[in-house]
Amino acid sequence: VRRVLLCHTHMARGCGRCHTLISAMLGRAGDSCFHIAQNWLHAEAYFSDYSQQTEVDKALDEEMALDIPNCEYPYECILIPKKFESKEQMLLSACSCYQQALMLRPCDALRSRLGNVHNELSGIYMNKIMETDLTKINEIATKTQLDTLITLAQHHLNLGQAQFAEMNQANNLALLYSNAGRLNRLQAHFRINPLQPSLKAVERMYYEKAIQQYQEGLNALGNRKSEPAVWDTIMFELSSTVYTMATLYQDNPPSIGEKSQEEVERESIELLTKALQAQDLDDQDPIRRDIYHNRAAMLHYRLGSFYQHMYRTKPMEDSKRKNVLRLVNLHYDKSALLMDVSQYPLENLRLWLERFALQDFFSENSNTNNGKVKALQLGLDYLLSSKAALESIIKRYRQGSESETMQPQLQEEKDLLELLESRLQFVLKSLAKLALSSTNPKVSSLAATYKEMYSLTLKKKPQVFLPKHLHATLEAIEQLR
Repeated sequence: VRRVLLCHTHMARGCGRCHTLISAMLGRAGDSCFHIAQNWLHAEAYFSDYSQQTEVDKALDEEMALDIPNCEYPYECILIPKKFESKEQMLLSACSCYQQALMLRPCDALRSRLGNVHNELSGIYMNKIMETDLTKINEIATKTQLDTLITLAQHHLNLGQAQFAEMNQANNLALLYSNAGRLNRLQAHFRINPLQPSLKAVERMYYEKAIQQYQEGLNALGNRKSEPAVWDTIMFELSSTVYTMATLYQDNPPSIGEKSQEEVERESIELLTKALQAQDLDDQDPIRRDIYHNRAAMLHYRLGSFYQHMYRTKPMEDSKRKNVLRLVNLHYDKSALLMDVSQYPLENLRLWLERFALQDFFSENSNTNNGKVKALQLGLDYLLSSKAALESIIKRYRQGSESETMQPQLQEEKDLLELLESRLQFVLKSLAKLALSSTNPKVSSLAATYKEMYSLTLKKKPQVFLPKHLHATLEAIEQLR
């Protein structure tokens, strides 16, 4: 292509420049650069072919050099790269070729290809952002490099959006908006100060900008029917962003000096609810659907836990108190229904322990023997529901999947299992005592059974793996009921 442009320069001295030909050649050169960038693993082979010259090529170059010195060739002749240095360089060269071609002869085909190149370049810069070392995030050199990459990514996203907007290409414009959302999420993540764990206003601003960009992408499409695959992808990214922001806000809330406790609680509930609404439980893709289900399970668990804390610690009117309790049970029930126990056994175990804790609270605050027994019997049911989680833990150990990277999780597992054991012993001992002192024949008749159940929890042999002991104990208790 370069040689064609060089030859055209010589011909133009006699018959003038043909903008249509120059634009077509630059478009072809841009396509070649774009193709090489997309197949970078084969770049060396492409360059080898590109560098070969026949005797005719050499003679032609020598003849043209006598006619016009290299320094006098027009701009388009120097746009085509002589070396293939990097994927980024080839994309920038493609960009330059397309831009010059458009200046000579505007057409939608070139605009579309230029928009795609801008999108690819933004992706390269975002991938480089992801490689940033978070341990050096506060160093000046790292900050400068990060700012440069963010600026470049945003620059190419803006240019790409402009090209597709001019042509009304809704699907490509939606993808550019989606990538703009990704860039804002990256900024939220990589601008975190490790010494300040709370979700700062600037980080929340970037997450909200990301949500806005994803919404713009959906608005560009109008509805799912036009581009279902693109729509579903953007919806998934949108739901991921809202989920991340909601969980970060709950785990790392602003300090009391920034917002009151009431404001933090209200915003946390609003964000968790918004994140829950963004989970598409009917998504047709099985992988995405599983992710949606598990996220929804975690969000329901968080809301259930949040409302339980509110119920147990905050004074409120009876009507509101009843509604809060209804929300506690609603969210815990839905979490248990949606949660994949095989993937999240510890989360499932924690859920049942929290539900037991609420029943223990009811028992402590009940003024009657029957009320205490009823509360603890339901609490025992919840502890027995942890069998599936124990089975998953045992299966994981059989497969030998534990590793050094799982040490924090293993410690959490140990703590939860020991808590389950102690709560099981506590509830059975308490039920045995309550049954012995009960005046209700149905309850008092259970005293011996509860004592036998309690004795089972004390028979663990030192060499027996705790999850196996607990699982066997729960099965034995179920048989005695």
